[in-house]
Amino acid sequence: MYQILIVDDEKMIRMGIQKSMPWEEMGISKAHTAASAREALEIVDLYHPHIIITDISMAEMTGLQLIEEIRREDDDCKIVVLTGYDRFDYARQALQLRAQDFLLKPVDENELMQCIRRQVDALEQERRQREEEELTKRTRGFSQQAQLEMDMCRLITGTEWKETEETKFLARYPDLQNQPMQAGILLLDIPAADSRENRLFRLWSIKSLCLEVLDEKQAGITFNDGMGRIILVFINWKTGRDNEEKARELIEFLESESGSRIRIVLGSPQIGPAGIRISYNDAMYSLEHEIKKGKQLVKMEWDERRDSMFRDTFGEFKQAMLASINDAGAFMHVLERFFQSMESYNISGRYACRCLFELASAVYYTYIGETGERVNDRLDGLMESLRGMDRVTAQNVAMDFFQKLLNREQGDEYELVRQVKKIIRNDLAGDLSIPSLADYVHVTPNYLSRMFKRLTGEGCSEYITRKRVEKAKCLLETTSMKAGEIACLVGYHDISYFSMAFKKQTGLSPVRYRMQTIQRTENL
Repeated sequence: MYQILIVDDEKMIRMGIQKSMPWEEMGISKAHTAASAREALEIVDLYHPHIIITDISMAEMTGLQLIEEIRREDDDCKIVVLTGYDRFDYARQALQLRAQDFLLKPVDENELMQCIRRQVDALEQERRQREEEELTKRTRGFSQQAQLEMDMCRLITGTEWKETEETKFLARYPDLQNQPMQAGILLLDIPAADSRENRLFRLWSIKSLCLEVLDEKQAGITFNDGMGRIILVFINWKTGRDNEEKARELIEFLESESGSRIRIVLGSPQIGPAGIRISYNDAMYSLEHEIKKGKQLVKMEWDERRDSMFRDTFGEFKQAMLASINDAGAFMHVLERFFQSMESYNISGRYACRCLFELASAVYYTYIGETGERVNDRLDGLMESLRGMDRVTAQNVAMDFFQKLLNREQGDEYELVRQVKKIIRNDLAGDLSIPSLADYVHVTPNYLSRMFKRLTGEGCSEYITRKRVEKAKCLLETTSMKAGEIACLVGYHDISYFSMAFKKQTGLSPVRYRMQTIQRTENL
């Protein structure tokens, strides 16, 4: 509802208008009156009416002067001039002052009513336009935040994160390149007696406060990881402020605003987006092994710990690869994950070469023990090649060694399968039918299907479905996107078919899966 002000020094006119119009029917909640321009300005300051009907000829200050005063502060108010003087110069001045209409006394009641309705309609249209613009702005902002959160989650977890994805990430967020960063895991102590609704509200409130303090002030990035935990990435930009100091200030602010006890586990300081994953892994290690409940801020020294920390991880991967030595596809899949782990822990080139040679030796002797077949001087050649290499080059050399050792007769076929897998991972929303993939790598669909199954132990269609469901799970865990939107992003244009494929893989519908994710978050 809107308010209107009638300004006229003739009481009969202003009171007549006030009493004769069906205001509520026209969308007007209050009709004010003023006997002079001075009185009108006081009412404008007090009530801010949306529509003003004013005479021109008044003592002390004319109606045109009144309009000029109002326009200095308010461009949106609708102004109608009502005068007994049919003068062109008055009408011209009124238009120059952006008056909406110019009526002559005595005015017909219906004509005045229609004029007021036009102003109300204009106000309504402007209101709707503002709401639409605000909604568009909020939607765009939400979409950008959702995209950033999804990208950050994939970055720290390594989910489908390849060189092409890193290139896309840097293209979206170029300011993050070469920036000093440090990841932290925020822990919220929630009373066990709290209801589910209170728990969710507390988490949402804390995250909103972090977005306000870090993201909106460009001091960092707030998002959720795959387990629903709140992750903070402190960014130094050009301020040079210590991240530990910022974390302590944030803890103090969050506790004062929320009334909850807050703890932050910091990872190691790193540079650029590639380092965020390393910092996050360090924070996870602290969370699992070193955290002390009495400390609100946990920070470790990582230079001396990383090698020993990685040693356990290396042992697990080595056992997994030795167990799959008779399945080249499974072996290479574990090897790729091992390479990602080396990157996440930021293993030095020298230590990487030691690990790779130890792994190669174990695989080599297990292979000849099972097959009785020796590959002349290959291990000695690998040891010589690895000497002095950086981590990435050493990984490439080791990959070539394992491919030739385990796939000596099918190296070309394995490379073709790797190419098909890469296409699938990079374009889950596209047309990933076996005929289209076969056409891309220049083989027949039947040959691709047989080769893919033989080398990986998994059908090509099953692999596509599995990768699509894995991405859908990540989106369900880390965003608030609707199931239909997620279905389109992972290549399903029929939500029923998507739900069926998802449930077949996970045992749960997409909606139920998201609910379980929320429940896991509550129990943290």
